[in-house]
Amino acid sequence: MLGFYWSIINPLVLMVVYTVVFSVIFRSPAASQSGNWWDYSYLLFSGLLPWLGTQEAISRSTTVFVEQANILKKTTTSPLILVLSINLSTLLTQCVSFSIFLTAIIILGVKISSSWMLIPVAFILQYLFLIGMGLILSSANALFRDTQHFVSIILGIFFFLSPVIYPSTLVPEKFRMLYYLNPMAVYIDIYRGIFSLEGATSSLLWLVGAILSFLALGAGLWLFNKIRRELPDYL
Repeated sequence: MLGFYWSIINPLVLMVVYTVVFSVIFRSPAASQSGNWWDYSYLLFSGLLPWLGTQEAISRSTTVFVEQANILKKTTTSPLILVLSINLSTLLTQCVSFSIFLTAIIILGVKISSSWMLIPVAFILQYLFLIGMGLILSSANALFRDTQHFVSIILGIFFFLSPVIYPSTLVPEKFRMLYYLNPMAVYIDIYRGIFSLEGATSSLLWLVGAILSFLALGAGLWLFNKIRRELPDYL
């Protein structure tokens, strides 16, 4: 019955749960560094929203070719459209969630910043990456059905390896370069830089984000085009 509203309720509930657990019940280093529950909520939400969008896009894209096998076999629908539609849907949901987030922090006294104009650019980089990964994983899952189970495990691991519930500044400096091999660490810190939660986002971080986006998109299109004609046979 609630339909679309679940996409808004879900991050709100998760934010409340994580805030209570990590800033009240279990006083994590991230919450201690933030100073109070509101600052931690601010930091948490700026990382949680892009993560939830990524998780949904990756999970749904991975299985879309197999789930829509009948459509792909019986019609001329391009498989590429399926991946694009999932990512567009997820992007729209993330845009709405960010709009609510921005409205809330403005009401609570956060000043509007010119850096917020970079949010659409961050969206573009994130979703170019996700479209590429969606093509890679959906193609891989068509060839090897166990891919979807592997992806589910990896997403669970990368939730904790990405700066969702903590700032990347807690990662020791000597491991920081290795840490940024995780694309979501790059994209989340780009968002936090926009909101001045990690200081000004460096040009290098934006460059790395752009490189990751176009590498993933290029690899995804290459793999998809390689198996496109034989795809119905694998389904």
